[in-house]
Amino acid sequence: MNDQMMRDVTPALLEKRPNTYTFTKSLAESLLFKHGHDLPIAVFRPSIVGASLREPMPGWIDNFNGPSGLLVAAGKGVLRSMIGDVNAVSDIVPVDIAVNMLVAVGWYAGTKRSQSIPIFHCATGTINPVTWGDLCKIVSPYLWEYPFERVFRRPNFAFEAKELAFTYWTYISHRIPAWIADIMAKFVGKQPIMQRNYVKLEKAMSTLQYFTKRGWTFKPDNYNMLLSELQGRDLQEFSFDVRRIEWDSYFRDFVIGVKKYLLKEDPSDLTAAKRRFKRSVLLD
Repeated sequence: MNDQMMRDVTPALLEKRPNTYTFTKSLAESLLFKHGHDLPIAVFRPSIVGASLREPMPGWIDNFNGPSGLLVAAGKGVLRSMIGDVNAVSDIVPVDIAVNMLVAVGWYAGTKRSQSIPIFHCATGTINPVTWGDLCKIVSPYLWEYPFERVFRRPNFAFEAKELAFTYWTYISHRIPAWIADIMAKFVGKQPIMQRNYVKLEKAMSTLQYFTKRGWTFKPDNYNMLLSELQGRDLQEFSFDVRRIEWDSYFRDFVIGVKKYLLKEDPSDLTAAKRRFKRSVLLD
């Protein structure tokens, strides 16, 4: 099957699913439920995985997927508008919390036999919720306090619930500034790249919009049961208690982690960064 055929059949295969990632996860689960009842297995479902809470260090992140890519684009002043429901729960879970719970799920599946394959949701929404609107309010001042290098415009990101408003701000805040920037680049003999970058950005953000427009409720029954099974040192070493997440400090560390681990910028050298940041703000 060639690439064109794959593109043609993909929408029919996905049906209402947003991408091939969720489709393949669903496909794998269906195979387990059909053929895996005699095996010591369990299904582990993390929600949107973000930077670490504590391990290997606060704010550690190594990819631009999901919320980390959103923070980079917003912090660079490139992303200013996105479709989303400010009242919907974002359901971000730190990566080390997810890893700890995955280890515990493996232990449980290997030592406790169930009549059916258990499903474990690793999520924060029903226990320690933070909405997309909360995320914007918390993150925005930290994008100014710990500015990224070489910003395009000042960070000023917001979710828009209505398609019409989103389309309007896409042109006002994204496409027109990109067009102006490319004209200026040509004028000084540089390669125009901003319009091309915005095409890539909008494609990347469209994969996240499916989740920012919606909220889900994941039952925490098995989560609570598994947490109660941990005792003593195991509870200390592999705790995945999301009630311990303090969102303000978590997102501060997330912003610093994006700056340090993804963008490879020195978060301790803020004086020069803030000076350059202020110059870019004056030009905005």
